[in-house]
Amino acid sequence: MEKNSGYILILIGLTVMAVTALSVFKVFTGQTPPMELINIAPMAIETQYGVIKMEDMAYMSKMINLILHLFMMFFILTAGSKVAIIGVGLTKKSK
Repeated sequence: MEKNSGYILILIGLTVMAVTALSVFKVFTGQTPPMELINIAPMAIETQYGVIKMEDMAYMSKMINLILHLFMMFFILTAGSKVAIIGVGLTKKSK
């Protein structure tokens, strides 16, 4: 029974890792947009030399969202590898 559970955990872990890697690949090749977690609005900063306007913040928002997507996918990829490692441990124990 432990051996079957181990193989199931290995399959689940490898599936999670493959889906995560595919998601990162699709986002960084531009096939799908990243999750929109942060949206930075245009802003103006008043200094002693005048007003500094930052109107086009879409690029900054996209860059931050790409980085956050990469961090979240790395976390999920690590979780999938841990599940697969537990599965390997169960299959080795049952011999």
